Amino acid sequence: MAHKPKHTTKAEPEKPATKQDAKPATVAVSAPVVTPAKPATVSVPNKETSSNMTSIIEYGEDISNAEAPKPLPANTYSGVIEACEAKLSAKGNEYVALSIRIPADQYPMDYTDGEPDGTLLSYNRVVIEKTARGRYRMKKLCEACGVRASSHVDLNDFVGQPVTVAVKNSEYEGEPRAEIDKILAA
Repeated sequence: MAHKPKHTTKAEPEKPATKQDAKPATVAVSAPVVTPAKPATVSVPNKETSSNMTSIIEYGEDISNAEAPKPLPANTYSGVIEACEAKLSAKGNEYVALSIRIPADQYPMDYTDGEPDGTLLSYNRVVIEKTARGRYRMKKLCEACGVRASSHVDLNDFVGQPVTVAVKNSEYEGEPRAEIDKILAA
């Protein structure tokens, strides 16, 4: 029986390692390694709220030097009613709460502190009363907002209506602010 010679191969030269060739080293660890999780952040401005928000708010810039923006100047503006609902005051009076957006294209040319999507102002001056005065004030609000006045008023009919408002400047808690003085008749 002839003895077969052992087959030998010539060792190939080692290729330089690349990122693709790299394999993670296996390390035996006796205890688990815990890496602290980076806390989630909330971007501001964020108009929506969520029950899973964290306690950390990330602004993207230092707020320690933030100054109060100038309020929308007193003037007459066209706007749109975004929300309308009945609310209850601290004194127990029911009233109509309107949220009216003044679009940015309505800003005076020299006003630079406004938000790019417009300024949202509240109007909370019509108390819902089944009295002669209460019915008259509701009639005037319906007329000014282009809503049909009748024996029943659906507050949903106000949403989306264009309005003209007189805005004035006042002070609240020591800060200047813009507020709707009145809704003007259409």
